[in-house]
Amino acid sequence: MNTIEYERKQILTLDEYNMLITRLNEIVDCNEVIQVNYYFDDNNYSLCDKGDTLRVRQKSGRLSLERKFNKRYSTNGVRICDESNEDIHNLPMKIVIGDNKFYYIGNLMTVRKNYKIDDNTISLDASYYLGKIDYEVEIESDKEVTIPEFVSKIIKFNRYQGGKYNRFVRKLKEKQLEYKI
Repeated sequence: MNTIEYERKQILTLDEYNMLITRLNEIVDCNEVIQVNYYFDDNNYSLCDKGDTLRVRQKSGRLSLERKFNKRYSTNGVRICDESNEDIHNLPMKIVIGDNKFYYIGNLMTVRKNYKIDDNTISLDASYYLGKIDYEVEIESDKEVTIPEFVSKIIKFNRYQGGKYNRFVRKLKEKQLEYKI
C-alpha cells in the first residue's frame, strides 16, 4: 500500500520529553506501543545518503516491510514523503529491489506514546539503539500538520537532527570507527 505522510519532528531533551508527557496526559488518553525497526541498506549506506529508509517494523506481533522515499519539505518545515508497506511473515536478512541488494544492518527499539488531537497524532518517542537513548516528538497527519500552541510553548522546532534511521546510521558509523582504532 502506498501513502503520503506529512510530519514534523523534533529532537527533545529528557526534560522537554517529560514536560510534554505531563501536559498531554492532562488533555487526552495515551496509547503506548513498543516497536522495533530492523534496518536494511547496502555497504555504502546509499539509502541513508539519499534520505530513504528501508526497514521491517515489528509492532503488536506483526511484521511490516516499509519503505520511505521521495522526501521533501514544505515551506513551513513539514516533511512529506512517499511510503509503502506490506505485511510479511519472516524477518529477512536481505531485501532485493530491482538490481539492488540491501542487507540487515541493525535495529532500533522505540517506546512510543501516541496522543490523538484533532487531525494530528502526536507521538513521543524514547528510542534505544547501539547503547544510546534519544527522545523525539513527531506530529503526523494525513494532510498539513498543525502544531498545537501548548507544544510550541514547551519546545522550539529548530533542532531537528534527522530521522531515526539517519541517527542510527550516524551512531553505527561512530561505533565502526571505534572498532578500527
